[in-house]
Amino acid sequence: MNPADNNEVKEVMATRIVSMPLKKNFKIWLDSNVTASYSGTQFDARYYVDFNQCVRETWRLNSSYRMTFSFVSKASTFAIGTVSSTNVYSLHIDLGQGAPTMYRYTATRTPSGIVRVSTDGTGVFTVTAGVNDIPCYFNARPADNEGVFINNLKNINQIALNLIQVGTGTFNSADNATINTATKYICCLNFEEV
Repeated sequence: MNPADNNEVKEVMATRIVSMPLKKNFKIWLDSNVTASYSGTQFDARYYVDFNQCVRETWRLNSSYRMTFSFVSKASTFAIGTVSSTNVYSLHIDLGQGAPTMYRYTATRTPSGIVRVSTDGTGVFTVTAGVNDIPCYFNARPADNEGVFINNLKNINQIALNLIQVGTGTFNSADNATINTATKYICCLNFEEV
């Protein structure tokens, strides 16, 4: 056996396998249909959360996470729900830690992402509008927006969710009950440990 080959064998034998814990991945569901789960208005809501239900190892709350989201609402006609593909909507998600990795010139309610409007479906005639009105609904998917870096999950007991109609402010800021019923939503936050 060549002495050089013997050294290579010793080096390979000296290599150790170190066990690393798997990265944590979990979801938080925010459902406007469950009115007891939040305070405030439907589109400027503070949801009560308990991360200990998802993160059993308390040391993982100190880890950093990449957060992505999905946001989908019921479909309704513009005449009833006032959702329009001619408007731009953004979603502000606040875990109570500010937005250290995001910037917005106005420095108020920095968007965590853009919410698209879908108009899939068949038009229906509405007496209110007097026209053939197509259904519109909010439909943001994780692929639509980059993830948001979250420093840690310590001491978080509520998540603020604010849907903003760009240039106007909070969508349905008047908290109109008819619009709220027509546009109930579910928001899924996905957290991946980094």
